[in-house]
Amino acid sequence: MKHPTFRSVLPKLVLSCAVGFASLACEESGPTPATDAADRAAPEAASHATSDVDAVLAEALSSDDSFERARRLGELLPTLGPEAVESVKAALEHFRLDLGAVEFDMMLRFWALHDPAAATHWTFKRAGHLYRTTAARTTIEIFAEQDPAGAVVATESATRESSEDVAQVAQMALVRGWFRRGDHEALQAYIHGLGSSITRQRSLYAYALSLAAVEGPEAAIAWAEAVPDDDRRYKLEVFRQTMVALNWGSQEDGLRFCEKHCDGPFGTGLREILTRTRLRNGDDGGEVVSWVGALSETDPELIERKKHSLWVAYATWAHYDQDAAVAWMRDQLAAEEPAPWLAYLYGEYARQIAVSDPEEAIAWAERVADDVDRERTLVRIARYWLTRDPEAASAWLEQSELSEASRAKARDQSVPTYLPGLPS
Repeated sequence: MKHPTFRSVLPKLVLSCAVGFASLACEESGPTPATDAADRAAPEAASHATSDVDAVLAEALSSDDSFERARRLGELLPTLGPEAVESVKAALEHFRLDLGAVEFDMMLRFWALHDPAAATHWTFKRAGHLYRTTAARTTIEIFAEQDPAGAVVATESATRESSEDVAQVAQMALVRGWFRRGDHEALQAYIHGLGSSITRQRSLYAYALSLAAVEGPEAAIAWAEAVPDDDRRYKLEVFRQTMVALNWGSQEDGLRFCEKHCDGPFGTGLREILTRTRLRNGDDGGEVVSWVGALSETDPELIERKKHSLWVAYATWAHYDQDAAVAWMRDQLAAEEPAPWLAYLYGEYARQIAVSDPEEAIAWAERVADDVDRERTLVRIARYWLTRDPEAASAWLEQSELSEASRAKARDQSVPTYLPGLPS
């Protein structure tokens, strides 16, 4: 099964789009200026209509209570037609400081529903920075639902000079809006065609989120599993972003996905995503680390995955609560029969205690089994120890099993220590 190409499923998409903000939408599908007789109505009638809209809009925004303003706008805006766009746009152009993000978003949403290309253009060129991130989500989601081709061009053009936060929100909004339109095959082809990049990862995350929200987590899992294996990198990205999306909705969904795939051919990195989520959500760090420690070691690949997952679990826990992680490890190592897998954590434990007790840290680092990891950890600890107790550190260096080159690295104080609690 081959991935459909973007051109094959949506042949007209972007082929005739203008590049940049001179024209945000495609020539074939984008909005065009109205030219019929109704739009050439008498100036007096148009002026009167605009005046009426200005008045009711001003009345809706006049309340001192933000809830009341939102209520009034919520009742008013759905009753207005395209003739009100200019009044709403003017209100946004002169948005008052006493108004809030809710009012801003409601008026911008109204504008985008009637002219998404213009609203998107204004968002990135004129909207205040205070509201730009949420404004980008609003306008691009609506734009993508109405006209994916135009939204693609607008998003790519707008985000080139945007902040990372705005670029992330805009790309996810593009996918979410397009997903609501229902052209899922075309959308998946577009995402696959982005190539291995942060943009594709964001898009996959947004797609999995949208699918899980609309059809349920099982649908998201089934979609990930059905992605062809011919592009291994792409399927790995799909699985990882699906795991992130599942955890956003329910940690239990992430656990089920992990049970099926964490030790499978596309499971690399999945357990680490789940582990970070569990710790961020406040799960007990000792339980999370022990959960990883209990994993199977039936073959070399699974052993390496387990080692990495253990390191991620323990280092992440220590990042959130170093004292608790260190105290737990001390208790585990002091047990009558410490779990054998604790040996995989000697190096990270040594790093965690290096600033408070470099001599003890050296002792644990010397027990690290992997030659490269052991030498790297010893060099980092020794480099810091030399700043704290040069005489003791130098004496240890001279009798250590480190190579002369590694000793020179330890003495080089121009290199960061890479130890927790110190500047990197």
